[in-house]
Amino acid sequence: MHPDPRKTEAPTNPLAPKPVSLLIKLFKNYFLTIFGTIVFALLVRLYVVEAFRVPTDFMAPTLVAGDHIFAHKMFKTIRRGDVIIFNFPNDPRKDFIKRVIGVGGDTVEIREGVLILNGKEVSIAAPRDGETEVFSEEVGKHRYQVFWNSADSKKMIEVKVPDGHVFVLGDHRSKGQDSRVWGFLSTELVKAKAVFVWLSVAESPGGIRWSRFFKGVE
Repeated sequence: MHPDPRKTEAPTNPLAPKPVSLLIKLFKNYFLTIFGTIVFALLVRLYVVEAFRVPTDFMAPTLVAGDHIFAHKMFKTIRRGDVIIFNFPNDPRKDFIKRVIGVGGDTVEIREGVLILNGKEVSIAAPRDGETEVFSEEVGKHRYQVFWNSADSKKMIEVKVPDGHVFVLGDHRSKGQDSRVWGFLSTELVKAKAVFVWLSVAESPGGIRWSRFFKGVE
């Protein structure tokens, strides 16, 4: 009697992967992919670029409260006019953002709101905005505006920046503290240079400031 071919079982392959083995392999592949992505992101954040949120208007009008910026860390030199993020000298746990005005060897002075760098006036008065006095400045390759409250003293005696340090100011000269108060900043404390605004959210009354998206930091 011949066997019924319809009931003959197909030969099994002892080398065929088991379902459990396939599941483990799939999990390992996903794990390695996710782990690699996390490591890559951490390396980028540590050495290349980092995101920061601006909490105050101390750098207005260039940067305002609620701006989220990208800053790059791969730079060789710090130049006049750069907007930098650094560890606050009096509390290195805090990040500050200011503009570099003078580098080692430069002299800096302020007379009636006019910035004088190495004996040359680099700012001129612009049309005022209510009680706010506006000045246009050009430092290095950067052109920008600065604010002063009308009632504030707008002067500073000449100082000379020592080597290995920079002199920094906020663009809103009447708000916050900068090198006029706590002195020169060591270049070793500089973390990054601001590049552009990638998101801006107004805290009051609230809402996204679409016009500030991808706005370069001059």
